[in-house]
Amino acid sequence: FQSIESFARKCEPQRVVLILDVSDNPQFHLSAYDFPSKEGAVPLGGLRSMPDVFCFPPDTNGEMKLRHWPTVASLIWESKRHYMAGLPVTLQHHFEPKLNTTYFLQLIGTKMTFLVMFDGARRKAGNGTVTRFISFVVESLNCQNIITMMKPPLD
Repeated sequence: FQSIESFARKCEPQRVVLILDVSDNPQFHLSAYDFPSKEGAVPLGGLRSMPDVFCFPPDTNGEMKLRHWPTVASLIWESKRHYMAGLPVTLQHHFEPKLNTTYFLQLIGTKMTFLVMFDGARRKAGNGTVTRFISFVVESLNCQNIITMMKPPLD
């Protein structure tokens, strides 16, 4: 969390968000999981199937979802199509002129997406500070640093 706060102070993103895809999980409801599962439970669909599980700063009035979620969802679905086609998962960059917003996002497996949004002037895709931060968070959430440290040295 400290790295997110530090990044937010330095780069001033509109939001830093972790999104969960629950489209095929009938046990997930926006208020909580149902255990044990209810018979006949229907998975959430559309934009509601991609809730934010972490948002900094918090989206207290829901403005972010109303304004940005259609664009964010389409970017996530596009990334997933590439992933399912066997293409490499890379950092995605998109500027939406109608919203005057730049989106940086990367899939974390098939169910999570890490998103950084900037309002205002277009941000370049090669912004080193942003790409290093996203890479650090995604690697941490994938436990890549821990796995690398645990590998035995090659002789």
